[in-house]
Amino acid sequence: THTHTDTQCKRKSINMTTGGTDVFYVVVNGTVESASFAMYNKVYCQFEIVFGESWQATAGVESGMSQEAVKSKHELGKIVWNFPFEITLKSQTPHGWPRIVLTVLGPDAFGRVVPRGYGSCCIPLQAGTHEVRVPTFTPRPTTSLQEWLAFFIDKKPEFVNVEELAKGDKRDVTRVKSNGFVNIKFNVALKDFNKAGFKNK
Repeated sequence: THTHTDTQCKRKSINMTTGGTDVFYVVVNGTVESASFAMYNKVYCQFEIVFGESWQATAGVESGMSQEAVKSKHELGKIVWNFPFEITLKSQTPHGWPRIVLTVLGPDAFGRVVPRGYGSCCIPLQAGTHEVRVPTFTPRPTTSLQEWLAFFIDKKPEFVNVEELAKGDKRDVTRVKSNGFVNIKFNVALKDFNKAGFKNK
């Protein structure tokens, strides 16, 4: 089992110089296990598996939603979901490697369901079991009107298209505030990866 925070996409790379035209498969199952938020006691989690145009899902589901859970008194303040997911994807190139995008939601002071945190991480690049701690964040107000709405009626900025969170170029120009973590367990299997001419460095 490999345990790490979401940096595996940056630490590891794939040698694509010998890639051919054969198809390979990435089989992923796992669990969105829990979250840690200092300010929130009751939340649930949505996930989406996002991947490039050269990829295709052949089995499983690309999105899902957990049950609502409350902060545990026995798990060091964790909010536990243990929500399972499973998907099989195929491609001829590692470009556009799949990521999981998370949206954590919960009720505000007025009973409205609002985003409490966003996060995204790469599906691990190596076969095996991986436990990943995904940092979550919320966008900061960028205008005086957004600041006014956030202060007086608790109307905070939201991302319109959460799939954009999988694109690093979008994150660089967005002001965000870190606010927690989501813990995910991945079980990854690669089929015909080396046969297709690729290998992990």
